[in-house]
Amino acid sequence: MAIVRICNTTDPVDLRVLNDYLMNHNLNRLHVKSHHPLACFLLCVYSEFDWMDRHGGFKVHNIKAWMRQAQLSENDTDILLRKCIDLDLTNPCERAQHFTECFWTSYQDDQQPSLHSIMHKKDVH
Repeated sequence: MAIVRICNTTDPVDLRVLNDYLMNHNLNRLHVKSHHPLACFLLCVYSEFDWMDRHGGFKVHNIKAWMRQAQLSENDTDILLRKCIDLDLTNPCERAQHFTECFWTSYQDDQQPSLHSIMHKKDVH
């Protein structure tokens, strides 16, 4: 939860919005004014985990290392990264949001790592 506090300081998001997003994995359920703050909050989370830099660049090596520890196969990880890292998006916040949406769409199974589990396991990277 420390990351939530850090990111809510630098990139504030209404905690009700965040909870709704974490529970329902659906940005479309949220008021449109919530989209950009939430996307920037996600960028902060990934930046704190050293998965992305604040300019929207992905740190693929770090993501792969975490996914290996989370027991996601290397093949699945490679597929996920190819599918979910959108090179056409230039806005860093939008890139973080797209990655999250794609990740959730690709891995709905509860046994797969999720943003919720990532936010609660800072020590795993």
